[in-house]
Amino acid sequence: TDKLISGLELQTKCSKYGSDDEIFEYLDMILPLGFVLLFGVALPWASILCLVYTSFQLRANAYKHIFTRQRVFPARAAGIGLWVKAIQAMGILAVGTNVGILVFVKTDHNMMQWSYERKFLVF
Repeated sequence: TDKLISGLELQTKCSKYGSDDEIFEYLDMILPLGFVLLFGVALPWASILCLVYTSFQLRANAYKHIFTRQRVFPARAAGIGLWVKAIQAMGILAVGTNVGILVFVKTDHNMMQWSYERKFLVF
């Protein structure tokens, strides 16, 4: 009485892929990008760690989509929506953050002898 279940029947038993899942997957990809953009100058090798993390996350998402979720009905999308604005905002913030880290925190350059007024002018 052990009945073999086809792949399509097995897919119907899986949980549905919802908008919450999509949001969390975008966050999983964008948060490491934000860390690298905002603080990459302070810890340059962290970008390699974020690359490794993102590679594993992509494989984990692929496994999740193939084996644990129902397939999503394909639909056209104009883009990634508001996530573009979030990435652009992170890019703008990254410029200020990285310049601030270089001017006020880094110790391996001649700016450490400068007064705070001069550092603020450079910043």
